[in-house]
Parts: sequence; structure tokens; C-alpha cells
Amino acid sequence: MKRQSILLLGIVAVLLAGTPATGDMTYNVIDLGTLGGDSSMALGINNHGQVVGQAGTGSGEQQPFLWQSGAISPLMNTGFNSGGALSINDEGVIVGVSANSNPLARVASQWTGGARSFLNIDSYQEGSAYKINNNGSVVGEVKTYGDAKHTQLVSHQAFLVENGTFTELGDFGLGYSYARSINESGQIVGTAYSSAEDGIAFLWEDAVMTDLGVLTEGGRSAANDINNKGQVVGHSQGGTDEYGNPGPTHGFRWMDGIMSDLGALNVHNEMSYADAINDLGQVVGYSVGAGWNPKAVLWDDDGSIFNLNDCLPAQSGWNLIYAFDINNNGQIVGCGNFAGEYHGFLMTPDGYAPPQVIPAPGAVVLGAI
Repeated sequence: MKRQSILLLGIVAVLLAGTPATGDMTYNVIDLGTLGGDSSMALGINNHGQVVGQAGTGSGEQQPFLWQSGAISPLMNTGFNSGGALSINDEGVIVGVSANSNPLARVASQWTGGARSFLNIDSYQEGSAYKINNNGSVVGEVKTYGDAKHTQLVSHQAFLVENGTFTELGDFGLGYSYARSINESGQIVGTAYSSAEDGIAFLWEDAVMTDLGVLTEGGRSAANDINNKGQVVGHSQGGTDEYGNPGPTHGFRWMDGIMSDLGALNVHNEMSYADAINDLGQVVGYSVGAGWNPKAVLWDDDGSIFNLNDCLPAQSGWNLIYAFDINNNGQIVGCGNFAGEYHGFLMTPDGYAPPQVIPAPGAVVLGAI
């Protein structure tokens, strides 16, 4: 599974102050199932425990879904043969992308009460919506190509849609950018770049774009999420050595102008990626060793790192690979291997009782594992 396939990024956590230390916590895990196919990915979760993502259908398509209270339901995606739901706010409004392979098309989409609408992306050919906050503000990326096969990228810009108005966020003059997340204050994070070999993580606030820096001089960085305290997470690659070999890529946490290295599970020849952060300062993502064998991880607010597979009951049957998002109740979503298939998962700290949401009509109800 490639990191750039359709999205992105996630997190995991402790529930409340006074609960046991993260290393002592255990979680129950739920298989979110599929839409009749053999795969799924859970990509976003709100504070009510509603989960969104993409899942395989019986016909082999990947389609957007909503999971709530034990039931997975397809989102309306008429006219498109694939898509993904990437973010859901606490009002239940969902954003993501609807896509076609022939003719090529990617449309920034929003689902409200089950109905789909398309976001205003000005004159750009295609767009993807990555995050929506509780005010309904949406961020993402838009693109224009110079050919019908979409191989010649002409423009790639981060955007904000607020109250229906489309705004380009800028790119430091590098030429290209994309936005990954927005918090309730309207602070936006993303990445600006001029080629595949560089990248600058940015924070956008009140039309001012700030360079968040890199972990190692000569390296590059990308920002993936921001919480309501203004803490940012992402990853940074550490330049090259004297032989031209790339340095390690590590997840970072940025706060008050300082970027801190989150490290990895194994300090030797291991990379890490931080995808999401909740308001408790807990971060989720994944750590990768030689041979690309990723493991879903949690960084606690003190920087301690945990393999989420070690937090599951014995003989759970899961190999948790990617953690993409975490809510303020410590619930984590992502993708793992279960019974030989890649399925989306929901991890919930033991002792936490999630609120009940009435499943949509026709939803497929699944049991806990």
C-alpha cells in the first residue's frame, strides 16, 4: 500500500487525566468490515466515534463509507467508480473525494445528511478535500494538468473553502502546495514544494504562511495535522550524507516555534510518520523498519512511543499497520491485516463507553473482535 494512494494520516491515545499510563493501557479493537469486497481503510474519526474511510465493494471498486455504532454504510457516490471519505466533523458532515478512472476525474466532495455535493474549486480541473472543522471550513488540494492523461502537472495548490468561498493559500513562491488539516481556530497546515525532492511544512493563519522548518539542515518536511492548541505533527527527512544517501525520515511535533523529533520504534535504520494529533497531545502514525514492515504507533504527550500491537489482547489476530487518526477520547482508526485481508480498524481504550449513534437504514452491522 503506497502512502500517496489516496490519503493520508492518523493517531492514538489515552482517554482522560488520571487514567493509567499509556504503556499500561489496553484497547479493544473492532474490524470495520468492507462493502462486500476484501479491503478497507479507516481514515478519519470524530469525537462521537463515527468513522469514515474507503472500502472495497463486491465489484472491486473502492468507495467511501461511514461507520457508526457497529454498522458500515456506503456513502452516495453516483456517477463515480471510486472515492474516499477522509474527514468527519462533530456535526457528522463528511468530506473527501469522488473519482473516476475513465475519463480521469477527482472531485472534492462533501456529504451532509447522506446527500453529496461538490465543493467550489474555482477553475481547477480536480480537487481533494482532506479535512473539515466544526465550523464547516474545508481544506485540501486542487490541481490542473496539461494533458488528458493527467501526467503533466501544471498547478497544484492548497485551498480553503469557507462559507462557500474558495481561497488559494499560497506556496512560498515554490510553485506547488497542499493543505492537510484545519483546527477550530482556522489555523491550517500543509506542505509547499517545487519538486518531489523538496518540501516545506507550513502553518497558515490569517493569510500569513509560516515555514515550520526541518529536523535536520538540508532536509525537507511535511505537516499532516494540527490540534486546537496549535500543536502540529508531520514528518521530516534529514537531508543526505557525504555519499548522497538520504537521511532518515522521522515524525515530528511542532509547538511554539520548536520542531521536536518523535523518533521511531527502533533507533537503527527505522523511519516514522506522524499523521494525527488530538487535543491531549497524543500522536498516531506508523514506524517502518528495513524491508518496509510498518507498525501502527502511538506517541504519548511526553514523547514516549508505543507499538499499538502491544496494546491489544493476546491472540487478537490483528497486525496493525497504519494509524491514521485519533479523537479526543483516545479512539484510534487505521488499517491492518486481519484474517489475511487489509481492513479498517477502530481501537477504543478499555473502560470507555462510546456514545450510541443510530445506524443508517440498510447498514451492515458488524460485531466486535
